[in-house]
Amino acid sequence: YVRIDENFAPKTTDAAFFNNHPTYAGIIQQTIDGQSMIKIPKFYFKAGTVPSGTYAGKAYWMISDQPTAGFSVHPAFVGAGGVELDQIWVGKYQASASGGKLQSVPGVAPRVSMDFPTARAEAYARNVSGVSGFRLWSYYDLAAIQMLATIEIGGLDMQALIGQGRVSTSSAANVDAADVAQATWRGIVGLWGNVWQMVDGLKRNGGTWWRWQYNAPGSTTTSDFATGYVNTGRAALTSSGYPVTFDTTLLSAGIIVPATVDGTASNGSTGDYFYSNANTDDRIAYHGGTWGDGGYAGLFSLNANNAPSDAYSTLGCRLAKV
Repeated sequence: YVRIDENFAPKTTDAAFFNNHPTYAGIIQQTIDGQSMIKIPKFYFKAGTVPSGTYAGKAYWMISDQPTAGFSVHPAFVGAGGVELDQIWVGKYQASASGGKLQSVPGVAPRVSMDFPTARAEAYARNVSGVSGFRLWSYYDLAAIQMLATIEIGGLDMQALIGQGRVSTSSAANVDAADVAQATWRGIVGLWGNVWQMVDGLKRNGGTWWRWQYNAPGSTTTSDFATGYVNTGRAALTSSGYPVTFDTTLLSAGIIVPATVDGTASNGSTGDYFYSNANTDDRIAYHGGTWGDGGYAGLFSLNANNAPSDAYSTLGCRLAKV
């Protein structure tokens, strides 16, 4: 992997470059309704296939803190009705339980053994007494993090580049345990490993990918996996493996999903694993891998096997807010 400029030429950077870049410098921790959240400021992106030159035919993504020709607002920052958002917030920690609400705090075990509607309900439950905008994090939120993190770190195999995370044990640990915290980028702790994290806004159904029209649920009915979703028309893989290529049509729309997979890790692009099956009903997205997934886990590990009704000790979630 190489970093490139807007003309697809190699670009040299260092830590100071990213720390001084308005987008990366704007990623900060804030406390909202008592929750430890990470603010990510709005950015613009461009993605697809390099048209010519040294890297012709290779997939790419770029970000800009300012609107510029050829760039669009990343869909993470397009809210209900198409209104642009100045920022989003994602939970600093994997979500835990607090009196029927999800929370993002250190020193506690992750919330697990609930189905997807229950996780949604407990995220929405924070929106009382003047508080608004809390929900589960979405695939748009995740895709924004994936783009930003890979540009800064310089590759896609985050276990190799940042840390393994909690992926080689027999149980979950507290959300800020030392090995969980190995999987941290810009203050977001446990981005992979420990427990799978439910990701709203993306599903596999009828052989295609469906996504939220905007980065907001079309309905707050927790068991509604139809309202607000649009059919992308893009085929969703029904076989598992290590992602080799990405769907460039969805990539250009700001969403990162595999187009092809391989059974051998060294033939893949991310070092992480994609799980799928032949079911044609709603299959929801789970991200990151679990405490025992080893090299299968990572920032691009995606599980599209499970139904919304599934509830296991391996399935957790993460808060977000708009």
